[in-house]
Amino acid sequence: MVFRNGLFLVFLALIFSCATQKSLGKNAKLVRITVSNAKPYCGGAAPTPDMQNPKMEVLPNYSLVLFIQNEDDTRGKEIKMVTTDNSGLLTFELPAGKYQLWKPSKLLSFEEFVKAESPDLGKDFEYKDKECFLAWKENPDFVFEVNSDTTLNLAYHLNCNTGSHPCLKYKGPIRQ
Repeated sequence: MVFRNGLFLVFLALIFSCATQKSLGKNAKLVRITVSNAKPYCGGAAPTPDMQNPKMEVLPNYSLVLFIQNEDDTRGKEIKMVTTDNSGLLTFELPAGKYQLWKPSKLLSFEEFVKAESPDLGKDFEYKDKECFLAWKENPDFVFEVNSDTTLNLAYHLNCNTGSHPCLKYKGPIRQ
């Protein structure tokens, strides 16, 4: 008798868990985001018309943290860490709403963030002030809204000498 009741409870749990998954599946939208770097032409000679457009390079195995966006546009509840595949693509399902993607280092303490984002690059580089790092740390990398199945592009726009680092100044020789 105990075995039969236990089996019945397992059966009920299975039915309810499947119903819950199906209802989430009906409301979930497929989201695809290509993550890439937009690299400008950095040569010394005048660029050809083709070179004037940034070269897009996908970021394979690049991790970001996905959050719900609050009504006041601030970072809300963390959903999960997401990582691009070999072609720079993030793919996941979400219900309709507003979301944010954050570089994981931005979730560290301020001191840990500055340390993680301030490698010693030599005499040709220097870092801007604390306010620059605070502003960079407190802003999401990407904000998006999901209403239906969605395909988006997240492009980090690089500078010739400093890459995507907004608080880095290049003071070395200029390319000829």
